[in-house]
Amino acid sequence: MSIYKFCKDIERKTMSPAKKAMAKNDYFAFYVGRPLSYLLTVPFVKTNITPNQISYLSIIPLIVGFIIMIFTTDFVVLLLAWFLFFLWNLLDGVDGNL
Repeated sequence: MSIYKFCKDIERKTMSPAKKAMAKNDYFAFYVGRPLSYLLTVPFVKTNITPNQISYLSIIPLIVGFIIMIFTTDFVVLLLAWFLFFLWNLLDGVDGNL
C-alpha cells in the first residue's frame, strides 16, 4: 500500500464527517498539521508504541522549546523553538491518530 493511501486510510478512520467539518475552520491545522500528522503516524502504526508513549515523547520538544524561548533572543534559535512547538503539535496529532 502506498503511503498516500495509508495516510488517507488513517484520515478516514480518525476524522468523522462532523469532526472534519469543524476542523476546516482552522486552515493551517486542517491543510498542514493534520496531513503531516498522518505522515508521522505511518511509522508508529506497525510498532507496539502506544498513544500514551507518544504523548510522553511529545513532552521533550515542548520542554526544550520553552527552555530555548526563556534563554535566548536570537531569531534563528527562536525559529528552532517554534519548530519544536510545531513538532509537539504534530506528535499530539499522532497520538490521536493511533
